[in-house]
Amino acid sequence: MNYIKEILVNLVRSTLMTKFADLDQAEKRRISFEKNRKAKDLPHMVTFFYQLDDPYSMLSAQFLKKLLIHFNVKLDICFVEKTSKDSIFEEEHQNKYYLADVTNISKFYGINLKQLKQPHDLDKELFKKVISSLEDQAIIHYLPDLAIALWEGNLQHRIETFNLKVENFIDQDLFDKGLRKRDKAEHFSGAIFNYANENFWGLDRVNMLFERLENLGLKKTADAFRIFPNISDAVNLKSSEITLEFYPSLNSPYTYLAFHQVKKLRKKYGISIKTKPVLPMLMRNYNISKRKGFYIVSDTARLANEQKIDFGKIKTPIGRTAKRAYSLFPLMEKNNVEFEYMHILLESVFAKAENIGNKSYLIKVAESLGVSSDEVLKHIDSNEWELDLEQNRRDMFKDNIWGVPSFKVLKNGEEPLSCWGQDRFWLIEEKIKEHLRG
Repeated sequence: MNYIKEILVNLVRSTLMTKFADLDQAEKRRISFEKNRKAKDLPHMVTFFYQLDDPYSMLSAQFLKKLLIHFNVKLDICFVEKTSKDSIFEEEHQNKYYLADVTNISKFYGINLKQLKQPHDLDKELFKKVISSLEDQAIIHYLPDLAIALWEGNLQHRIETFNLKVENFIDQDLFDKGLRKRDKAEHFSGAIFNYANENFWGLDRVNMLFERLENLGLKKTADAFRIFPNISDAVNLKSSEITLEFYPSLNSPYTYLAFHQVKKLRKKYGISIKTKPVLPMLMRNYNISKRKGFYIVSDTARLANEQKIDFGKIKTPIGRTAKRAYSLFPLMEKNNVEFEYMHILLESVFAKAENIGNKSYLIKVAESLGVSSDEVLKHIDSNEWELDLEQNRRDMFKDNIWGVPSFKVLKNGEEPLSCWGQDRFWLIEEKIKEHLRG
């Protein structure tokens, strides 16, 4: 891509991302929806998209009954067969990681699972037959158990235990309709709760949905209802022998938020941080669809608002801009300010809409970190960073992780915890506390 075209493409991207991050517009959409809903006398409808090959759908399904117990809403369960193509990047790694992650987190939500395995095609066909044979209320009742059985490999046994009558046909229209509804909802994966054209992914976002319903006066019970992982007691200890490897990129909104959480962990537990940047996915030949980009940016805006972090003035650095910024990373690492350097850059990208490829900007950042302008001019636009970033990418892939922010908790050769996403800081903290307790 020539430089002029790159500038224009980034300008369009930045404009769209800034628009997606506008919470005032999101609130206007909410108000408009409720106004239209009332005018048409429609119920408060929550749609849940259950995806057959998605373990997060299985885990989220365990809490559907609680949604109906605690909130005065209708529930529409839509079934889809697989992730949309615009959200599949490394399918083999993705399947392995999702399975491992659900295995890791389920026990913290009080869900005791046997060993999970990717469902066989025949079991998925049987699952489709069961769903096709059940009425809506029966689906709500049986889905949690049937979902677990599908992933534990004992679906036929569970069907027999419940004495369910299963017809030998598949209502394919049911699943096609689910896919059309998900497309209309502008999403691409499973475990999605949708209310008022707003999407909430799995247990990591369901509390945002609950707060929304609560604000609409739909709470049935006196106390606020939320779903949190059951974490262990606090540990008042510190250790620099515990290392958190942190994999950021310069075009990830979630990574920008993650820096704030990593800083808190470092301060709280005295752990060592090893910053291992990688190229943005758009610079690794992955395509991000508009709807995926919208969800990521709008979701980050919700999280940033909740965490009181400035966000929303965006200037994406894809291409030469990012490469120039990365070219100074080895210098910053040599001066032990690499973490702070990356954090400043991401704040500029996502909160200030600054051009992080501008030479005078980079000199100013470096000098604020105690690195001289002479040193910057010696290293800027070099390519010594490229091999290191590629090795970092390979290190991520060893743990079936391809996106950022990603993390690895290490201590003295013990079995590490590898995880992906800023939603897993509670799990990272659990592993740190486990190490500190010995």
